[in-house]
Amino acid sequence: MSMLSNVAGSSPQEVVSSTRPGATSAKRGRVLVPLAVLVLIALGAAYVRSRTGRVPVHYSTVAASVGTVAPAVLSSGTVNPVTTIQVGSYVSGVIRTVSCDFNTRVKAGQLCARIDARPYESMVEQAAAVLGTAQAQLDKDRAGLANAQRIESRNRTLAQRGFVSSETVDAAASTVAQARAQVALDQADIVQRQAQLRAARINLGYTDIVSPVDGTVVSRNVT
Repeated sequence: MSMLSNVAGSSPQEVVSSTRPGATSAKRGRVLVPLAVLVLIALGAAYVRSRTGRVPVHYSTVAASVGTVAPAVLSSGTVNPVTTIQVGSYVSGVIRTVSCDFNTRVKAGQLCARIDARPYESMVEQAAAVLGTAQAQLDKDRAGLANAQRIESRNRTLAQRGFVSSETVDAAASTVAQARAQVALDQADIVQRQAQLRAARINLGYTDIVSPVDGTVVSRNVT
């Protein structure tokens, strides 16, 4: 709009005043935006204060110490052993006890299973008895050899005096040779019987099935 006024003592002048509605709206918008931002900031600060006030913060302190760092590796798939050892028995029989199950840790020398040892104990006793008989036979034949040697010596002395014939001396010498051969045979038989006794004791020891190394049982094929 425009206004015209006459001022006394002066020449008429034209005073023009102009007001635009769009400029006023822009000014109001520039004022409201900062106010809205401040309100949002205040509301956010109030919310944070309310949340932090409900959940108190606790701090735990410990004394510094030296420990062991244990690394761990996680993997997927099937784990295969580096070394696989077959543990079995050299003898057969009835299983009495089984003390090592699948997926258990074992130590070297640990008893894992035991076979009924009574038949093998009987074999050991028999072998020991046979060995004792062979040793007794050796003692007997040694005594016979000593007696044959005395008879031969006496016959030689008598033959030198002319009391016995040379045939008697030869027979005595043959008896001594046979007795000596029998003693050697008995000694060889004792060695054989000793070997049989050792074998029987070894088989008796095999009735205890033990782990040869430290490891883990990956399979068990006995019940």
